[in-house]
Amino acid sequence: MITFDNYHDGSNLIFKRIDFTPEREPDYISYKISPKKEQITFTHENFNSDIEFLIQKVKEHFDKNFGEFKFIDVEFRTLQINKKGESYKYILQTRISMQTNEVSSKYWHGTDNKGDFVIRQSAHWGQINDVCNWELIGKNDDEIIFAKTYIS
Repeated sequence: MITFDNYHDGSNLIFKRIDFTPEREPDYISYKISPKKEQITFTHENFNSDIEFLIQKVKEHFDKNFGEFKFIDVEFRTLQINKKGESYKYILQTRISMQTNEVSSKYWHGTDNKGDFVIRQSAHWGQINDVCNWELIGKNDDEIIFAKTYIS
């Protein structure tokens, strides 16, 4: 059963363009995700650094070099570990997903005599993040539009 809590989890929905703007704040706002790849070098006194320590180093690097962001996930692989004096030099290849401050889409939830519905404001439709397929009826290219679908 599709609900307000799960409609974005792998759903195939058909939205129809609407010609009005909701008159209240959205129930949910999604932000663009920006993947970044970086090679990071740092030293540490332990040869076997734990995963939390490595993730913290990656977060510190991206925060310092790209400003504030919401950390989503990180992948990394060790390219090289060299003994350097009393510590070890790590070179990591990282890929980090960061949430930007740029709005991607806005969502309003509601119920009327036909059932529960979602209104979405966005400029991108179709395959969404390899998870959802949201078809739009009444699309104009490169235009931010409002569209509605019923989920119940």
